[in-house]
Amino acid sequence: MISLKELAAGDSVSALLRLVGDYYAHDGLPFDAASMTRSLSELVAHPALGRACFLERDGVSIGYTVLTFGFDAEFGGRLATVTDFYLRPEFRGRSLGKDAVAAIEARCKELGACAIELHVIHGNAPALKFWTARGFEALARTPMSKLLK
Repeated sequence: MISLKELAAGDSVSALLRLVGDYYAHDGLPFDAASMTRSLSELVAHPALGRACFLERDGVSIGYTVLTFGFDAEFGGRLATVTDFYLRPEFRGRSLGKDAVAAIEARCKELGACAIELHVIHGNAPALKFWTARGFEALARTPMSKLLK
């Protein structure tokens, strides 16, 4: 069984930061440790924004997830976004990802979310297959972003 161990205000984000770095390297994403430390610390300090969680099995950290909250009337209200989902390589291919998603879905329901969204990198066929098998579907629109600096 997979459980989510949520970081709380005052918890150090350093252990989580190492996993975030591994995930970003795996997906080829730019990683700025100082910026990520600030972001995660803000998230942990303000739970209304979302949750940063270790994914654990029998008390062992097998990965992590970051959930953030928004609102979308189309989906019935509170929307949870899985911004990060990462299993350490040695725990992949054992159905633990499926169990982790079930734990994430249960926690999102407990937190009042009506829907969950996430982004998959274009061309990542294994990820698309994984999430589709969990009931996620691509909508007929393209997410777009703009950084505000």
